[in-house]
Amino acid sequence: WDEREWTLVWSGSDLLHAVWCSRDGSLWLGSQDGLLRRGPLGWIAHGTEEGLPPGAVYCFWEDQRGRFWAGTAQGLIRWHPEADRDPPRTELNLPEGLRLPEGATLTVGVRARDRWKFTPTARLLYSYRLDAGEWSAPQESTVLMWGDLRPGRHLLQVRAVDRSGNVEPTPAQREFIIQLAWYRDPRLLVSVVAGALGASFFALLAWNRHRQLRRSYAEVERQVAERTRQLEAAYQELLQSQKMKALGTLAAGVAHDFNNLLSIIKGSVQIIEDHLDDPVKVRRRLDRIKTMVEQGTRVVQAMLGFSRSSQEHLSPADLNEVVQDTLALMGERWRDAPRIRFEAGSDLPPVPMIRDLVQQILLNLLFNALEASDENAPVVVRTGCRQDLPAGLALRPAPAGLYGYVAVRDFGCGIPPEHLPRIFEPFFTTKALSSRRGTGLGLTMVYEMAKRLGGGLAVESRPGQGSTFTLLLPVRPPEPPQTGERVNDASTVAGAPAARASGEQTRE
Repeated sequence: WDEREWTLVWSGSDLLHAVWCSRDGSLWLGSQDGLLRRGPLGWIAHGTEEGLPPGAVYCFWEDQRGRFWAGTAQGLIRWHPEADRDPPRTELNLPEGLRLPEGATLTVGVRARDRWKFTPTARLLYSYRLDAGEWSAPQESTVLMWGDLRPGRHLLQVRAVDRSGNVEPTPAQREFIIQLAWYRDPRLLVSVVAGALGASFFALLAWNRHRQLRRSYAEVERQVAERTRQLEAAYQELLQSQKMKALGTLAAGVAHDFNNLLSIIKGSVQIIEDHLDDPVKVRRRLDRIKTMVEQGTRVVQAMLGFSRSSQEHLSPADLNEVVQDTLALMGERWRDAPRIRFEAGSDLPPVPMIRDLVQQILLNLLFNALEASDENAPVVVRTGCRQDLPAGLALRPAPAGLYGYVAVRDFGCGIPPEHLPRIFEPFFTTKALSSRRGTGLGLTMVYEMAKRLGGGLAVESRPGQGSTFTLLLPVRPPEPPQTGERVNDASTVAGAPAARASGEQTRE
């Protein structure tokens, strides 16, 4: 009763015989089975194990000297609390730092010992608290269980209480950890969020980089296209310059021939006019005029053969005749005996070729040979047939059982070994610093025209001893013309496209 209402503080099946309040504030109950004491820790039962006689306790009181008396069915007894003042000591069956998964049940075994064993081990009571909460009421159970504990670190404290009310001053304690499920771990969530943010950042960075690269690539492609157009224009200018140079050389030679022919004809006509009455002189001069006309006709035929339509396909031709016609285009200045010597091969079979391409190749090789030689050094042109391929191939011909060849040999300065692999590259020239500056396209066009013919090229050179360039033409049946196939203007030497830098054949 708290002056306002009644509150139930104990209930049991035993008959209650006595109620007493001691000076320390403890409430004592006498029942059929013994005494019950309610103190600050809760209810503590006293029975036969603590020395009470079996049976009911009918009364209980505290005298003036603080002694406790109880009236039982066996007589009057006195309690001696001063006999046991030492509290028990608790032991926990729980490893330190134990880790349990979330949702697991924690089971802890407890055990205590009274120093003087006034209270048997089985009669000791245990009070506990978790995470500095409220202490539980003393209980006899030696097994403590918890379920659904929150994740994190926990502190369990247990203290033993004997039947005399002695409480263990320093409770036994253990720390344990309830681990959060991995998918609920805040650190994992933080890591996932951080990873997502990092991935988004780097993805955005990569996308931005990709966009910049695309812009850069577009700019590079635009610049490459612009430079390609500029190089193509420069190449066309150089090609045109090479054409005009070759055309000028041919024109000079042909003009010289025709000047000589016309001079002879003019002189013969004047002699005829002055000696009309002398039939012998007139006949002799007429024969001379016919001879000069025939020579002019041969030069014109050679020029026509050189300037035929570029749509011709491979057709059999006499290799010696082609060489002779080409030499006829060189003019008397180059056809002097000390300069060019033609060694024609005998019994040559007809060789499939495009006549004007072969003449362009020979003219380029002859001009190079004459410029590389001294003024009185000879240049030898040799034709023939062979079954094997020579050494020093810069371009391998198409497979064939027999090859017709034209070799142009000079006795000039030769080609250094370090320059030999590059002589067919576009714009490569060793005349850049000389008075006879070259464009570097002559041998490139020779290479391309020979490749178009299906032929091969071989180069042999020794510094100080001269060089030999050999054009190899496979002897095979003629091929049908290809639609759209064209050869550049045959009236110039520089009519073939320049070799590409990638090069389909090894030029060494």
